[in-house]
Amino acid sequence: MNQTPVRIVSDHMDQQHSIEGIARVCHEANRAWCYVNGDVSQAEWAEAPAWQRESAIRGVELALANPDAPDSVLHDGWSADKVRDGWQYGPVKDTQAKTHPCLVPFDQLPAHQQAKDRLFRAIVRALANSN
Repeated sequence: MNQTPVRIVSDHMDQQHSIEGIARVCHEANRAWCYVNGDVSQAEWAEAPAWQRESAIRGVELALANPDAPDSVLHDGWSADKVRDGWQYGPVKDTQAKTHPCLVPFDQLPAHQQAKDRLFRAIVRALANSN
C-alpha cells in the first residue's frame, strides 16, 4: 500500500494539454481525492500499472467525445471496461481477485465516489478548453 503523501508532478508544458497529459492530471487529482477520503492505495502516475494509466486515458477520451453526457457516463465506461477485463462486484477492491465495490450503477455509488467522476470531468473540460 502506497502511503506517500499526495504531490502533483507537472510534465513539460508542451505535454500539458495532450490526452495523456490530461489523463495524468486527472489520475493525480483522483489519487489526491482518494487520499483525503482514506484510500491511500493509489500510486503516482509514473508508478501506476499500465492498465490504470490506460483507463485514465480512455476516461479522458470518453469525456472529450461526450461533453454533454450525464455525470454517469464516465462511471458507465469505466464499469464496462472493468467487466470486459474480468472484474466483478466485490465489497473490497482486490486487484488479484479482480473485485471492486464501485461496480454498481452510478446512482448507487457513495457521494464521494460520484464526486470523483465529476472532478475528473471538470478537469478534462478545464484543460481541454484552456488552449
